[in-house]
Amino acid sequence: MANYLVAGVGGTGKSSIYQELVVRGYRAIDSDESTYAHWVERATGKSFSSRPNKGEGWADRYDWLWRPEIMNQQLQSKDSADLFVCGVSNNLADFYPLFEQVFLLTAPPAIIVERLKQRTTNSFGKNPTDIEQTLDWQKRFDKELAEQGAIVIDATLPIQDVTSKILSHVAA
Repeated sequence: MANYLVAGVGGTGKSSIYQELVVRGYRAIDSDESTYAHWVERATGKSFSSRPNKGEGWADRYDWLWRPEIMNQQLQSKDSADLFVCGVSNNLADFYPLFEQVFLLTAPPAIIVERLKQRTTNSFGKNPTDIEQTLDWQKRFDKELAEQGAIVIDATLPIQDVTSKILSHVAA
């Protein structure tokens, strides 16, 4: 068994890739679900299953963190099937050693903004602060993952094609 991370900022298609992997019969989790992650207030350590504050500066007060006990259990499972984790978190770097390969989904800012505004499965990205935070984070996040050796995948392609590109690297 090997673990693979499918990462990217909001609007790059992580949840859609997750769904496509499941349809194709692969073992996958959407780590943006509250089972696997939660919001944590930096000052108090208080945990929230949904985003507690959407006002100005919320991103400076809260972290989106994977739940270590649950994610470690998933990533260290003795299951014989490969596991694809689709999502990101502020404590993602703590888990890098548990992944065989990281895939970074990328798209130009204009496409990310369009996708965030149009999506119906998640409220993140519906206000200007979310969009500003996402685009700012993308500059740092994409650079960090590329430096870590992530395979960069063009997320502007149709979901089926993006998924096939990811799987072609796994099968190689």
